[in-house]
Amino acid sequence: MKTLLRIGISDVILSMVIVATVLLCLLPVGRALTILPMLLAVYLIPYIVYYKSDYYTAIGGISLSVSYVMMAVFFILNLWQSTIALGSVQSPMLLYDAYSFHRLAHDLAYDTLSVHSPIVPYMGYSVFLSCWISLGIEDIAFPIMINIFMLLVAMLLVGHCVVLVVGRTYYTTRMAGYAMMLMAMIPGVMANATVLSKEPFVVVSMLMCINALYAIKQRHKVGIYILMYIVGLLLLSMSRPTYIYVLLLFMAIAWLHGMKRSDIVPMCMVLGMMLVALYIGVQNSWWGNGDYIAGYIVSGAHESFSYGDSQTPLHKLLGDYDSYTLIGKLLILPITTAVQFMIPFPFESVSDVLGIPISTSYHRMSWMWYMAAIPMLLFYLLHWWRRDCDVKLSLMALVSGMAYCVPALITGGVVSRYAFCFTPLLTIMGAYVLVQVRSYNRRQRRIAYVFVISYTILLSVALLVGANPSIIL
Repeated sequence: MKTLLRIGISDVILSMVIVATVLLCLLPVGRALTILPMLLAVYLIPYIVYYKSDYYTAIGGISLSVSYVMMAVFFILNLWQSTIALGSVQSPMLLYDAYSFHRLAHDLAYDTLSVHSPIVPYMGYSVFLSCWISLGIEDIAFPIMINIFMLLVAMLLVGHCVVLVVGRTYYTTRMAGYAMMLMAMIPGVMANATVLSKEPFVVVSMLMCINALYAIKQRHKVGIYILMYIVGLLLLSMSRPTYIYVLLLFMAIAWLHGMKRSDIVPMCMVLGMMLVALYIGVQNSWWGNGDYIAGYIVSGAHESFSYGDSQTPLHKLLGDYDSYTLIGKLLILPITTAVQFMIPFPFESVSDVLGIPISTSYHRMSWMWYMAAIPMLLFYLLHWWRRDCDVKLSLMALVSGMAYCVPALITGGVVSRYAFCFTPLLTIMGAYVLVQVRSYNRRQRRIAYVFVISYTILLSVALLVGANPSIIL
């Protein structure tokens, strides 16, 4: 215990010193000192909560600290680049979705909505930003720091989900720490906290709902988790309500497995709240009451996505993905899911636009994601539905895998960020592999070695083609 305490304290102090130093070196002193208290608070609050939890481990604490430092440093770099070098506090240099969210937030705050206001599919994040503006806080640094807080909380929720799904075993605590470590190794998810993005809200709301579903089913602190469920549903309904459809699958595995007659009433209650949240989301989205899912998947009513030269081979291979029938898209789902898994290519071309966030380099530390994915994939190869694996974990793995495939089905696999809220769930399966690997017999080790070698070769070839599409064109 004393060792854990020493690790925890040194961890916190080092993280705070690094972030404070970078902040004071890059930003004017007055502005840096204004931001510093909140930037430290968004780290200390989740860290203290985690340290006092019953699933705290040193590896989890270190992962939390490293994630915070990475997100905070790239946030500071982006802040310097956009608000000082290329804009101002009142008019920051923002691109694409961030610009639309920010501009719409101003129109909402000042009651100037018009036909000239930006159109975004979901109003929730713009409403969140407008609250800051209504309070007289124009500086985008503050809502972005909330994004950092959200993803740190999401890491805690991933660890806690392990406890709820796996139950109390001799390896549960270690497994929770490993899951947090694997999540810290997914830059594509974590980098979203460094810019003005709604993705942290989507990630944390999905995890809040899934944790609450398991806890309510187990009659564990029901009052607290019903509140968490309601908050999670409201956040999800305002930020990406279409994923409530996917949440139905998680409700099914959490409640139908081992269901008793006494579970019927509470199950109807959580289902009813889910439908209410979906209705609220529909009413606050541009797609109104239409059947958005059917239109998006079946009729190909969405725009084509293309993010650079590395997508050219996919377009050549698949042709016009929007013209495919639903059956056709399901048949090639393994290919589109693999494409989604591969993005971002570390050398994918980016348009030369002034103001591209510096955190693009953080987002593209793809090698970390490819390493973290090894134990996740090994779970499906070595443990899924085997005798050594609990049924609840196998069910979680099934639905998490299905959920990860949904964005690939919708977009052809070329918009990996749509799967970000499901990716942290896969870390739970990867963590199971990490706690079991020492007990592998000779056969399991042989399978693991062959898999890693094959994985490395295939990954290298895919990345080579992604960097040089002329090889196959």
